[in-house]
Amino acid sequence: MASSPAEIPPAAGDAAAQVNPNPQLQSYYNTLESRVGYRLLLGGTRHFGFWDHDTHWPFPLSRSLRKMEDKMAEALSLPRGSHVLDAGCGVGHVALRMAKTHGLSVSAIDVVPHHVAKAQRNFTSQAKSLPKGTTVTVRHADYHHLDFLPPESLDGVYTMETLVHATDPESVLAGFYRVLKPGGHIALFEYDHSFPSGLDPLSLSLTTDPSPPSPADPDSKIATQLQKVNLYSAMPTNARSHPGVFKAMLEDAGFEAVEVRDFSENIKPMTRLFYALAVVPYWFVKAFGAEKRFVNTVAGVGSWRGRERWRYVAISAVKPELGNGTGAGPGPGPEVKVERGEEGDLAVSEGEETTEGKRGAVVVAVAEVEETPELGEGGAESESPVAELKTEKDTQQEVEVEAKKRGKEEAEKEGEEEAAETEHQLGVKTVEGG
Repeated sequence: MASSPAEIPPAAGDAAAQVNPNPQLQSYYNTLESRVGYRLLLGGTRHFGFWDHDTHWPFPLSRSLRKMEDKMAEALSLPRGSHVLDAGCGVGHVALRMAKTHGLSVSAIDVVPHHVAKAQRNFTSQAKSLPKGTTVTVRHADYHHLDFLPPESLDGVYTMETLVHATDPESVLAGFYRVLKPGGHIALFEYDHSFPSGLDPLSLSLTTDPSPPSPADPDSKIATQLQKVNLYSAMPTNARSHPGVFKAMLEDAGFEAVEVRDFSENIKPMTRLFYALAVVPYWFVKAFGAEKRFVNTVAGVGSWRGRERWRYVAISAVKPELGNGTGAGPGPGPEVKVERGEEGDLAVSEGEETTEGKRGAVVVAVAEVEETPELGEGGAESESPVAELKTEKDTQQEVEVEAKKRGKEEAEKEGEEEAAETEHQLGVKTVEGG
């Protein structure tokens, strides 16, 4: 599956790709809290870390961050030399890990201009340390609009906690499907959530400030905090992502072999740390009504308090080998074989399993097959059997009609035989009487 990278030139000097206007997202990543906080705490990285076991001493954080990036490579499960898309690369730390440690060539994109500029600097400074034949590029682009990428040009696509920002995740996944080669892999590290008290995650508004929580319902307080995080961090997909949604979206886009793994326990040391750092400032932020400017502080408190209501999920899937490569949607179904039985009947099978007799399946059931001439080489006619495909219901009706017909014929034949026998007996008696 390894391939030469499809050319995605850097942002500098390149024709601008279409980028959706998303002022809320740009505002979030340009806040002082985001720019300084990510740099001081995570060295500029913008994702959770991974720990094999829970610990109250999570340091050094860099080790856990790289471990999560290794988990991403593991989820992609691609050979060295493969070409992948980093859809929402931030400052490029994940892309560099994919290239330097796992030998993947990475084309990275991001919608935030200062992310792209920083990623370009990081890639340039690390260029000499990349494995031979491995490339890393970045450009200012939006994963909603991947028209600059040729169809079936990539071996893999991944998002590291960035699909939550999609305004139209179905369109994004359709684009991922289009640019992946048949057999290409996709990996999404994202969040989902649920509320057993009956609060509907789909009702979490992203257009207006959340209503005050119900004092009698603790889940209502958690839901309100989640609404604020979704609204102020520009995460509309996170408002929809209750368990099962990502799997359904991937399958609707045409992907198969979807696997969802829960890493919630593996990020607990970081969520605990964020809570410890944010809980005191949170009360001042809340008192002054500054949640919008300090949404990471709100998220740090809410993510720990509501840890039983949300999950960190690692999702992987594959584009079918027989995908049509023209866009989203499932590729051709399983290979259908038509086999001739001993009695000259035909049966349709999918793979190794025959579908004859299965409700709703397409079957072939004909007693006699008409030979229809087909044109062979040179225009000569060649004989090939053509069977009429019918549903099981139609086939059952034909079987019943055939059975009645045969029963009637057998009854008539039996009647004729009885009549002949009677005439024979009468003839014998007449001779004896004479």
